[in-house]
Amino acid sequence: MLEVFRIVTQRRATDAFSGEGARLYGGRWNPKGVRFVYTASSRALAMLAMLAQEEPLHARYAIIPAKLPTSLTIERVAVSKLLAGWSEPLPNGALRALGADWVRRAKTAVLCVPSAIVPNEFNYVLNPLHVDLRGSSLDTRRVYTLIQDLAGVLRGLRSQGGAK
Repeated sequence: MLEVFRIVTQRRATDAFSGEGARLYGGRWNPKGVRFVYTASSRALAMLAMLAQEEPLHARYAIIPAKLPTSLTIERVAVSKLLAGWSEPLPNGALRALGADWVRRAKTAVLCVPSAIVPNEFNYVLNPLHVDLRGSSLDTRRVYTLIQDLAGVLRGLRSQGGAK
């Protein structure tokens, strides 16, 4: 089984795999109106992705692991096939079109995409409406780690000279 990780605000932990946030606001790989669930290959990568958001420290967060069945086929996006500048922070219409097309084709429930933050690391985008993810095939084990006060942790590191 492949284990992936998702970080959401504590109040969103119960519906973390609905795709509603991405549907409402869009993301790097999806336009508004298309449900996506963004996950990462590690807790650390999920944390970095969360920290890259505009105002990441103003809430309590939950890290939720999910186990993807080995029976799922995973489609992969190769960095070599992407246009120059794909990892820039600004929204990219080509990436969103790629993601929307992936959802429309519905061949796989999981899309492996390169991390825009850390080279040679990967995120896994889930299509929560795909037939292969319905029911109990996605084990989210509703056990999660709560990040109590990330801003306080960072302030403490700064005061000790550990983070700038």
